[in-house]
Amino acid sequence: MSILNLALQHCALARDEMPEQYEKMIKNKSTLNAIRNAAECNPGLKTAYAESMKGVLTTVKDRFQRMKLKGEPVKVYSGVKELLIEECLKMVTNVTGASAEKINLSAYTKDIRDSKEFQLFHWFHKLGWCKDVKTTRSTDDRITKDHDRVIKDWKTDLEKDLGGSIHDGAVANNDNSVLSVAAGDNSNLLSLSDFLESDSADETDDTDFEPYSDSSIATENSSESDIAEIQRDYEDRNPGYSLCWDNVQKMSLTRHHLKKENKMMLWALCFATKNRISFRHLDLISDTTPISDIPLHQYLPNHVDYELLRDRMENIVQRLVKGILPSYFGDMSVPQIQHQYMNESSMKSEIVNLGVIKENPASTRGTIEILKFLNQYVPMDINEQPYHILVNGDQLSVERMVEAKIAMSYGNDPSHRLTGLIPRPQGFHKRCIILQDSMNMLYHGGNIADPGSLFHIRNKFNFRNVKSKVSDCVNHVVDLFNFAGEGCICLLLCKFLNMSNIDENPVPLVGSTRGSSSQPDPPSHDAIQQYSCALLWRGLLHLVQTDAERHNNGDQLISDWRLDMVEFWNCNHNKYLTLGHRLLAGVNGWLPPRIQQEIIWNSTGNIHGGSGRNVALDLINEFLNNEFKDNLKNCHGQYTEDQVARCSKIVGSIGKAVEQVFATDFLCDSEHFSISKKATNHVSLKKFVELYKPHDLFETNDERRHHTRYDNFKNVIRLDRPEQFIKRMKKYMKKLQDEEYLLQQ
Repeated sequence: MSILNLALQHCALARDEMPEQYEKMIKNKSTLNAIRNAAECNPGLKTAYAESMKGVLTTVKDRFQRMKLKGEPVKVYSGVKELLIEECLKMVTNVTGASAEKINLSAYTKDIRDSKEFQLFHWFHKLGWCKDVKTTRSTDDRITKDHDRVIKDWKTDLEKDLGGSIHDGAVANNDNSVLSVAAGDNSNLLSLSDFLESDSADETDDTDFEPYSDSSIATENSSESDIAEIQRDYEDRNPGYSLCWDNVQKMSLTRHHLKKENKMMLWALCFATKNRISFRHLDLISDTTPISDIPLHQYLPNHVDYELLRDRMENIVQRLVKGILPSYFGDMSVPQIQHQYMNESSMKSEIVNLGVIKENPASTRGTIEILKFLNQYVPMDINEQPYHILVNGDQLSVERMVEAKIAMSYGNDPSHRLTGLIPRPQGFHKRCIILQDSMNMLYHGGNIADPGSLFHIRNKFNFRNVKSKVSDCVNHVVDLFNFAGEGCICLLLCKFLNMSNIDENPVPLVGSTRGSSSQPDPPSHDAIQQYSCALLWRGLLHLVQTDAERHNNGDQLISDWRLDMVEFWNCNHNKYLTLGHRLLAGVNGWLPPRIQQEIIWNSTGNIHGGSGRNVALDLINEFLNNEFKDNLKNCHGQYTEDQVARCSKIVGSIGKAVEQVFATDFLCDSEHFSISKKATNHVSLKKFVELYKPHDLFETNDERRHHTRYDNFKNVIRLDRPEQFIKRMKKYMKKLQDEEYLLQQ
């Protein structure tokens, strides 16, 4: 029994009498629940009963207030008003999304307490997120206080390794002199060519160079096991990390246009990701090639690139055919094209959100401030030289970074000149540009009545969200090209196997289906056949480029950049042509070996882990960007410094952790919804074959067939104006030479 009952000893409690009609209503009601139910039908009873109970409540409150426990008086609170209870229950339903029919005033307390929605609300209440605005903000600030602690730990680990490299890389000679090798200091780096020259300079010198036990420099006396041990030693160290940023655009709408105008807010959102593939064993190798010594053919695709592209397309087609005809090709083994870092690429990426920088990236000054913010995460070696790390971004971000670094080239030291930040263009926005070129080439509203045209496919198979501007509907355009590519493969499959539709049993194939000659067929004058071949080619091109990104195949990604250089030149994408030249120059020797390998193999991130789930880093930035904008909606136009920082830091890993608790502990029994792309199913492909097979889209016809506005269409891949292309590449070389000269001053 509660000790509070001591206050009620020798106390008689009786309520005041109500009007006779109300007394008759509750005469046979022995519980408060029964009286409450009667009051719902008679509103006057509720008021009368509350008046009659006032004396009882006053007496009980007075008696309890006289009590003390260990010298402290007992606090007595008034009962909660019904309106406040309704507001609290409404808050629970708004926060948790619970049904108002389940949580309301008429529900039993036990049912509300046991519901998962109320448990979630109780958990948020403990965090302080369900009390008031100030408490919620302070709790948010407390949670995100050390949002960048992880990357600072990475930086500290790297600086410890770099500080020890002066001993790890020291090589002693017979004069007891020490040659110090410090990573990041170009003036003291021992290049591989210098080392080889030192071995052959004096053949009569009997001096033996014996590296220290953990040195990364291999001498002629080093065995393969020693070199492998050195590489394993570096693999145990911090593999390094890279940064990525992109602009954030948020329109601030004003209510009174006479006083203020609508304003576009331009900021920058950035994050860091840890390298999954380590190339730290290349820290002490500084071999670089002058930009003028890189041959021009390195900026264009060669026969190896096209052979590789053909193998990749064949692999994609085999996988698609196996899914289309599982009864016939089900036993066919189609392995994924492997590379040496498949295991590392399937690992989940460690991503650290660095928040939003309220600087305008459209101006040089704003970009400089953004790079200064990122520069604080650049490690420094023992000689106070910056350790180069990659800064990823789209075309516009990389272009602005280059201009900002040139503007800061007259700084006092390398840190002020921002030399530790190496721009690296990313692939998602590049693929969007290629998609836009495909749409410009094949998509036209005038083809609405032309069977086999992309616009006709779009209407017949309900891709209504596809627009001519790719940036407004990227996923829908990708789905359209994927479906059109698979449909064209089905048409050719039925043609080669003599099937009327994909449900028939095909005739067994004899021998190889691959052509014996690598020479392409002569161009046809049938524009419809040429258009269909171009549609299939562009569809497969997007599939193989996406597949290379999903599996983080660095060799294929660089090969795609060479292939796309032709597209950039022919379609006048001069800014992407500049970026492609910079990237290909870097991986062909203009940048140090470690940076080259990181550009090739550490350009993607894996958000959830698993094979084939990598995405470009600029696409991850788009995910964080959208999440930040969703949080910013709750600011209702109050974009203060603290509020923007608060909304930006809660996205990413911290926000995902809260969502994980929500999903794991409270919504484990509920249905999960996800936005997925439009699935290509067997029924749609069968309809595609039935609809377009009679039109012989891939048959060469002597008649000059063509779609509307495609009278003389030719599916030809060539480099237009090659002489001007050579002049442009030489111009870019001179530009990189000038940039290198400025940054080294």
